Amino acid sequence: MLKKTHTGLFLRLDENGDLLVYSPYTGLFFCCVEDDDYRQHLVQWLNGRSDSPPSETYAESIGAGWFIPLSRAKYPRKHLFCNTRTRRVQKLPEKPLLINWFITGRCSCQCVYCYAQDLMKASKREPTAKEIRRIASEVLPVVKTRFLGL
Repeated sequence: MLKKTHTGLFLRLDENGDLLVYSPYTGLFFCCVEDDDYRQHLVQWLNGRSDSPPSETYAESIGAGWFIPLSRAKYPRKHLFCNTRTRRVQKLPEKPLLINWFITGRCSCQCVYCYAQDLMKASKREPTAKEIRRIASEVLPVVKTRFLGL
């Protein structure tokens, strides 16, 4: 189940017990594979129930954009899904973590992590509202049944 935290990050407990964290501030995913106490501390911190992060590593990466300025962010883990006990990359989740749908390359927000403009600048035309509704009506039922089990 996906949950939004008090700090605006999203959490999902994966089938293998790892806690997956998505940050809309950076557009990055993180995986907490530590023990239950460590994971609970992380969740409490992300929900504003603790003033201190579980470690400086989490403060500098997952805290980027809300706990510390983006300019101070550091990303000390080499792999997104890295088991810190064995330093081996974990098996990737079977369900998608995020589905990106770039509708326009002309967004004026200019988020630091977004690359929609780069991907779409060669596009000759923008989709119409009717085309967007049609695509969404075809894709969303598949996502709900196949990936979310709804």
